[in-house]
Amino acid sequence: MTKIKKLKRYKYLKMEISSHKGICHGRWCIDGTRVAACVLIETLDAGYNKRDILQMYPSLKGKI
Repeated sequence: MTKIKKLKRYKYLKMEISSHKGICHGRWCIDGTRVAACVLIETLDAGYNKRDILQMYPSLKGKI
């Protein structure tokens, strides 16, 4: 399963992802942030909850 398909498993995430050459070396990131989608997936898979993630990545406030 690709990382992008895996992200769709978390239905409460209401966010868009995009890739831009000049941001995070072209990795897929959460729109409006520099948080790579793969990092968010790994964090969720590790068992962190929404509150923990927002503490680690404050730029995701209002996106999850």
